[in-house]
Amino acid sequence: MKLLTVACVAVLLMPSTVAPTVKEIMANPDRFSGREVTLEGISMGNDPKQTRILMGYDQPVSDRDFVIHDGTGMMYVSTVIPITVGGEVKYKEYIIPDGRDIRITGMIMFDDFGHPYLRADSKPQVI
Repeated sequence: MKLLTVACVAVLLMPSTVAPTVKEIMANPDRFSGREVTLEGISMGNDPKQTRILMGYDQPVSDRDFVIHDGTGMMYVSTVIPITVGGEVKYKEYIIPDGRDIRITGMIMFDDFGHPYLRADSKPQVI
């Protein structure tokens, strides 16, 4: 019985992927900080000048980030994913063309100015 109780508690404590809207994340970013989430929406592009106009501030991580719009709001997505090649860490950037419907999973992080963004932990899926 004790083993079953411990197993049930462990399952409840395991982090799970949630699928909130951008509006929900922006309204309460601390609630989602460090949590894995999945967003679905339209890729709004990765041109730093264009995305600065859309968001009102600079991109948080690199000039290869893009903006996702899910119908409730917009959020930056960083796809700079570390990979190991021959024991050396390199970085892979996944670029998604503008206007594509996508699904992407990652962790909610904060940039140096306190803006939440999604740090992808896998390649975005075109849907």
